[in-house]
Amino acid sequence: MDGQVTTQQGRRGDQILISLAALFALLPAAVGQRRDLTPREPEVFTHFSRDQNRQAFPPAVWEFRNSSPRGAVISWELRPFTNAAAPQQQLDADVRVRLVQASTRGRWRATRDYASTNFQQGRDAAIVNVAADGRGQGVAELLVRMVTPRPQQVASGAWQSTLTGTISGP
Repeated sequence: MDGQVTTQQGRRGDQILISLAALFALLPAAVGQRRDLTPREPEVFTHFSRDQNRQAFPPAVWEFRNSSPRGAVISWELRPFTNAAAPQQQLDADVRVRLVQASTRGRWRATRDYASTNFQQGRDAAIVNVAADGRGQGVAELLVRMVTPRPQQVASGAWQSTLTGTISGP
C-alpha cells in the first residue's frame, strides 16, 4: 500500500470508539501514463447514537486522476466493522459513492454506486466503483455507514473498518 489515513474518536460514557482506515493502491499503468488516487484527510466521527440503526460518517473524499487514453476503473472496498477486543463481533456497513466533480473528457460515471456487507450471509465486502473511458480527473465522496440493527445492544469498545480504494486500467 502506498499510504494510509486513519481517524479515531472516543466517546465518553459507554466508551465506544469508532475507527475507519482508508487505504489506497495504484495498479501499474503503461509507461508514460499516470494514475493517481488519493484520500483527503478525513473528518473525525464524533457521534454514536443508541437511537439510530445506521451510524453515518462524514463523507470520505478521494481525488483521482488518469492519463491513460483507454480510461480507468476505481473501486472502493468496505469491510464490516469489527470489535477490536472481540473480533468475532461484527457489524455490517454500507457505502455509497457520489461523483462530486469529474472532467468531461474521460466521461466519468458511477458503475456501481451502492453496496453493503452482510457478514451473516457471507458477504464480507461492499464494493462500489466509478469508471472512465478516457483521460480525466475528479473527486468522489464515499458515504459510509455502520449498520446497527439493535444499537442499544452494541458492545462498548473500539469498532474498526477499512475502506480500500484501487485504481486500475479498464
